[in-house]
Amino acid sequence: MALFSRKKSNEPVKIRLHNVHKAFGTKKVLAGVDLEIRTGESLVIIGGSGTGKSVTLKCILGLLTPDSGHVEIDGKNLSTLSHKEHDEAISQIGMLFQSGALFDSLSVWENVAFSLIQNQKMNKQEAKKIAIEKLAQVGLPQSVADSYPADLSGGMRKRVGLARAIATNPNVIFFDEPTTGLDPIMSDVINDLIVSTVKTLGATALTITHDMNSARKIADRIAMLYEGKIIWVGTVKELDKTTNPYVRQFVAGSATGPIDVEVKVA
Repeated sequence: MALFSRKKSNEPVKIRLHNVHKAFGTKKVLAGVDLEIRTGESLVIIGGSGTGKSVTLKCILGLLTPDSGHVEIDGKNLSTLSHKEHDEAISQIGMLFQSGALFDSLSVWENVAFSLIQNQKMNKQEAKKIAIEKLAQVGLPQSVADSYPADLSGGMRKRVGLARAIATNPNVIFFDEPTTGLDPIMSDVINDLIVSTVKTLGATALTITHDMNSARKIADRIAMLYEGKIIWVGTVKELDKTTNPYVRQFVAGSATGPIDVEVKVA
């Protein structure tokens, strides 16, 4: 059951994707994505590997340009903004990439505080203090602060990436597979952190995940992406009652159903 109870249906739309298409060569990844995320809402996108979940995030962030269609933030079409306006729109977003995307040459605390120092021009002493606080929030001790990414396990690197995503207290936070590589207990810690962060900051959250336990816990609404389109959107309660065969197969983790699973036999 989702932990959120505050209704978001009357809140203004924070992020809108309208008929977004994206292909790489002949491979069509997004084939007309339509999606709205309201201010203060936590929306989770589910779907199989290679269905375009990460590509969707990157289109919103401007790391990829849609072939057609457009993305809006606060009602502004990103494709029509100046470079400065685009950067301002994107600057309000904190992002945790699946790989962590840490800088190997920087210490852990410098990674967490990167935006504070580079973009907000905060002095290093204050930035380090905030970085240590954020590390504690994701279950890492102060002793980790002066380590380097290469010294950490995969799960610890993920948590450092999460600490960096929330370091600036952004009003929009993207989580790309936030529990991948973590044990069940730490996964639940991260889920709780996502919930508390969104609630405390009043932030809008967009998460992509395969972890249905995570999705159920953090989502106001869940959307399923399949063959480049959003084929279903609903609440956690509606998820449990849906008759959509694609959603039911994915949630059940079943090899049998309308979603074809290619299995190569050596």
